[in-house]
Amino acid sequence: MLFSSLLATLTCAAVVMAIALFLKYRRPEPPQMSSGVNFATRSVIGFFSLTAAFLVVNADTALSDARSTTFAEAAALHEAYWAAGILPSGQRKLVRHHLREYAESVIYDEWPKLRKGQLDVRVQDPSDELRREVFTPVVGETGNQLQVRRQVAEQIGELYDARRARLAEAAVSVPPSVLLVLVGSSAVILFTLATAGRVNGLRELLILGCVAALLGFIVNLVFELNHPLAGDISVGTDAYSEVLERFRQIGL
Repeated sequence: MLFSSLLATLTCAAVVMAIALFLKYRRPEPPQMSSGVNFATRSVIGFFSLTAAFLVVNADTALSDARSTTFAEAAALHEAYWAAGILPSGQRKLVRHHLREYAESVIYDEWPKLRKGQLDVRVQDPSDELRREVFTPVVGETGNQLQVRRQVAEQIGELYDARRARLAEAAVSVPPSVLLVLVGSSAVILFTLATAGRVNGLRELLILGCVAALLGFIVNLVFELNHPLAGDISVGTDAYSEVLERFRQIGL
């Protein structure tokens, strides 16, 4: 985030200031902007401001939703682990082992792929094992044993629901056409800032550079917030790491 923000802000500021300085010594008199062009420029600036504000708020909301989803999945993992404690000893250890495998697969296998916009199918392996252990009926089960299995199955079902919700959140992003409009409007504003008038002195040049840097920072921020599970500003695996630590404390 820091590197990309510095790169975007410094690039925009440097380009606009360089163009403004070049035109200052190239043109003897600053051009007069017509009322129509002035109105159009103000409209573009207003449109950019509204679009950027909407995208930042929308992306922040998606980030919060994704964070809530990951905590819900981690909580479902924890509850399933606790619920497995009422199973017979051999089956309890096996189900809890698969729950640990699931959490580790999410952290170490799936999450790096999600940050690249991919899905790691290896996480399905412990999920399928859990389904076979919990949902497959056992011959000769008593009523109490069946009830226990159903309780664990309900917790596993909630875990699957939370996983599906997380994968849905991973696919959330701003449409490319909207991002293109944002970049295009920012380019128009930067071009207008650099060419519309003539800077007089270092103070005006620095103000021009600061405005250009702010525009670059806003555009970069929207791109960083675009994917809630990828990028520098995104949800991490802290919730799953905490659950794994709790699993170690509880034991098999």
